[in-house]
Amino acid sequence: MTLLETLVVMVLLAVLSAMVLAKMARVNTGCCHGISCVNNLKQIGTAFQIWKNDNSNAYPMEVSTNDGGSREYAFGPEAFRHFQIMQNELGQSPKVVVCPDDKERFAATNFINFDNSNLSYFVGVTVSATNANTNLFLCGDRNITNGTSISHGLLRLTSNDSVGWTSGIHGDKQNTAGNILLSDGSVQMLSTPDLQQALKKPGVAPTVVAVP
Repeated sequence: MTLLETLVVMVLLAVLSAMVLAKMARVNTGCCHGISCVNNLKQIGTAFQIWKNDNSNAYPMEVSTNDGGSREYAFGPEAFRHFQIMQNELGQSPKVVVCPDDKERFAATNFINFDNSNLSYFVGVTVSATNANTNLFLCGDRNITNGTSISHGLLRLTSNDSVGWTSGIHGDKQNTAGNILLSDGSVQMLSTPDLQQALKKPGVAPTVVAVP
């Protein structure tokens, strides 16, 4: 090989290497963001559990605002109220309620100047802490859909095939997915078909979720 040919090969190898490394970086970033979202939801699950234990075995959305809960906000558009109530249990850190993959939401600096724009997760407002069913949807990524427009900040999820995920947070247009915090404290990443199957488990649907 001539010197020129050697230089051309080296340049081509350098370009290919850069392309491969860039793709790997994007994959690793997406993976890390997915893990961060799961960890967020686990912390939120712990916060719900602590709040419940301190409030007569009830979730914030089951307790009146007169008693420090958020029940009066359960069927309205202000989903952030349920998290604001748990600020002590969440460690005073609003960052935990924002998914790193959610580019349309940003973390607040505190829970005082805090609203739906600082929140990535829905809340299952019809879930009762006394219900022994461990498969109930307590919280999850806000890009959940029932195939219709969100009405007054609420979605009613049933066991039909229109339930799924919109694109824009986890996955892509062809492979949508989302994370769900179940009432037993576990977190599952579900594809659209998996989400539909989860809602078909006994006693899970119908359920109403407040979406920020």
